Amino acid sequence: MKTKILHITSVHSHKDTRIYMKECKSLSKKFEVHLINPNYTGKIDEVNFHRINFFKNKFLRILSSWIFVLPKSLNFNYKIIHFHDPELMLAIPIWKLFGKKVIYDVHENYVKQMEVKAYIPKTLKKILKTILPKIEVFFSKMVDGISIVHKDLNLNLNKLNKHVVVSNAPILDYDFIQKPRKKQFCYVGLISEERGLYVIAKVLQKLQIKFVIAGKFSNKKFEKKMLKLHNVSYKGYLNLEQKVDLISESVCGSCTFLPIEHHLVSNPNKIYEYLNYGTPVICSNFQSYKDVIPEDKSFIYYCDITNENDVLITVKNIISKSDNQINEQGKLGNLFIAKNYNWNIEEKKLFELYDRL
Repeated sequence: MKTKILHITSVHSHKDTRIYMKECKSLSKKFEVHLINPNYTGKIDEVNFHRINFFKNKFLRILSSWIFVLPKSLNFNYKIIHFHDPELMLAIPIWKLFGKKVIYDVHENYVKQMEVKAYIPKTLKKILKTILPKIEVFFSKMVDGISIVHKDLNLNLNKLNKHVVVSNAPILDYDFIQKPRKKQFCYVGLISEERGLYVIAKVLQKLQIKFVIAGKFSNKKFEKKMLKLHNVSYKGYLNLEQKVDLISESVCGSCTFLPIEHHLVSNPNKIYEYLNYGTPVICSNFQSYKDVIPEDKSFIYYCDITNENDVLITVKNIISKSDNQINEQGKLGNLFIAKNYNWNIEEKKLFELYDRL
């Protein structure tokens, strides 16, 4: 009989790429995997889902989620509890009291991320930036392991010497084929101002290049702003097949996050997803990105997203390429990912973390 383990998220979808598609599906090879989440009960691909109706209001959810998960996390014989949201930290002492092994999965630097949270008053942000790092370290001292997406994401947690870097590398699920390219750039993911999408859209509009975007808008205000641009085509939510088609037939994918503090040290799955599906990428010229993919690689185009002229020059360079050139760059990007940066490599690190427990 397989050992029972539990993943918990109070925020992310049950189909979240990192939580379900990568970690839970991989771990189901060796463990009986359960996932508490906000929106689904059932079983898919050997992963057992359990829905909890967390509060929709952000503040109420943050304050109460840890209480909501306690009954289901303690009433079954789970050996390991692997949680994905810092608001669940208050449950750690109780889990440990019941003899559970606990893993904290760190997707973001949550303290730095607060700077783009418009719903948090500025005065409160200052207070939280002082208090929250101390709270996070205090509770993290009690966990048995930390899974973190980037080596420099949270240096305070690194000092605890409990972390393993399990990055957001893509799953190898695409065999590259040459395709005729549509005269368009694409973006798939959360659609928000701080991801530099309006800057790219404006530049592409000047050049009469279509910008096809898919995913969920962060708010209605930005949705209206983006969709006023005549070159923007919004596709809503795409399934995997539709996403692969969109990316692989585009000239370039976009990952042009603005240089906000929590973006500067990050590991965006988006870059590697575009490359995996055989399409070059235009992205922000952050050093953390260049540490993974050197700027001399033909399939990646770094630019200063805060400088519209630099973006314009970069885009002109990309659209000057022929279909054959774009396909050749896409093929090289696909091979780079397959060799250096894919989930098969990260999966081994995840199992090593579990083996240590």
